[in-house]
Amino acid sequence: MIPANFHKHTNFSDGSHHPEIYIERAIAQQLIALGFSDHAPFPYKNSWSIEDQTLDDYILEIKQLKKLYQVELQIYCGIEVEYIPNLVSVNDPLFENPNIDYTIGSIHYVDHFEDGTPWSIDGTEAIFKRGLQKIFKGDIRAAVYRYF
Repeated sequence: MIPANFHKHTNFSDGSHHPEIYIERAIAQQLIALGFSDHAPFPYKNSWSIEDQTLDDYILEIKQLKKLYQVELQIYCGIEVEYIPNLVSVNDPLFENPNIDYTIGSIHYVDHFEDGTPWSIDGTEAIFKRGLQKIFKGDIRAAVYRYF
């Protein structure tokens, strides 16, 4: 097994610390590689993703840290991109940046409520239950089928 982590969120999205804190911890734990994959900008207001105007700052910060720590640790700049058909995906031109080393695709939103609000399957239990009832009439099989 290679001692590495390629799914690390920082305070640019929903992580709790500046990237350099994670780098120092990775070095202390003798990792050979660390990849940052903060949540990419999202088309709906939320508290967990990088905002459009902050994406360039995130990429620049990781690029600078990559250079600063190049002897001690392999550092990669990635992003986690939500997939919502016809709305956002890894093919979005916003993510075509030569300084982004990799992309992680994710699915947290399965459908939407009648008012167009997206339904997250990994939010609070109350939101999950509300969506299951309102969108799928309590049919968990239908919700799981839609997810996959």
